[in-house]
Amino acid sequence: MKVIFNTEQHYNTNINDKIAVALGFFDGIHKGHRQLIKALVDIKNEKKCSTMVYTFNEHPMTVISPKNVPLLITDNQQKIEIMKEFDIDYLVFNKFTPAFANILPEDFVCRHLLNRYSIDTIVVGYNFKFGKGGSGDINTLKQLEKKKNFNVKVIPPIKLDGKIVSSSTIRTFIKQGKMNQAANFLGYPYRLKGKIIKGKARGRKLGFPTANIEYNTLKVIPKKGVYLTLTFTDKKFIWSLTNIGSSPTFEKDNNIRIETHLLGFSGNLYNQEVELYFFERIRDEKKFKSSEELIGQLNKDLETAAQCIYKIIQMCYNT
Repeated sequence: MKVIFNTEQHYNTNINDKIAVALGFFDGIHKGHRQLIKALVDIKNEKKCSTMVYTFNEHPMTVISPKNVPLLITDNQQKIEIMKEFDIDYLVFNKFTPAFANILPEDFVCRHLLNRYSIDTIVVGYNFKFGKGGSGDINTLKQLEKKKNFNVKVIPPIKLDGKIVSSSTIRTFIKQGKMNQAANFLGYPYRLKGKIIKGKARGRKLGFPTANIEYNTLKVIPKKGVYLTLTFTDKKFIWSLTNIGSSPTFEKDNNIRIETHLLGFSGNLYNQEVELYFFERIRDEKKFKSSEELIGQLNKDLETAAQCIYKIIQMCYNT
């Protein structure tokens, strides 16, 4: 897969293949997106053409309505990593500028797609909107399909538990700490990546050393509480307990911290990048009256984590 960042909107004129292109922001690359990408790859196999995912470097709302920009489920690096799982030839990140936001729908299709690439098919989701003020939609594409001689493939919504799979619904699950539901809609556990930074070593003094993670504040953060996680570091996965919150037992501020205790691990991880995979929310964040009370709760958390890990392993074994 070739990744192209069109930060200056110069495009890549060396792509001469016949192209099936999927359009969208693809935040999360959830099960709905995966259905769309599957349709794209099916077209590739049927028509012997190349595949392109055409997306944006930043969320369009950063330009359209900066006060209403949603927190991200996946940043660009995570999108690249996940897209590598599919048979995609080109992943194109375009710069979304105020000028781009004012392009009329027909101009977008003609100037930015048909005139730049040899487009055979455009694949979009059922609720896709584009062009100035979101004035273009599926009907617009269908009208242009007849005029400009390309094909349009519209992917219907995917429903789980009576709800349409969408990025906004998944964000809500994550904010509520409903990591099982988020994983079900995503098709994989929610992930957070960050660098290990020095903390106050309180966990180490309590016998539960933690790694303090400097996280991307543009990403959606799960609800405060303690979670069972898998930590990926140094090319291996380690089960872990992750606390998200303001450490009310010790701190007086409300700054959100992410601290992870890696089960059975000893070593120095400072300045290393790790990635957390969220599986189960174990409990709410709580202020304890003493260090002894906190230690007692942490031991209970370890027992709960062991039970959850056993359940997960059993489920994997049975499938």
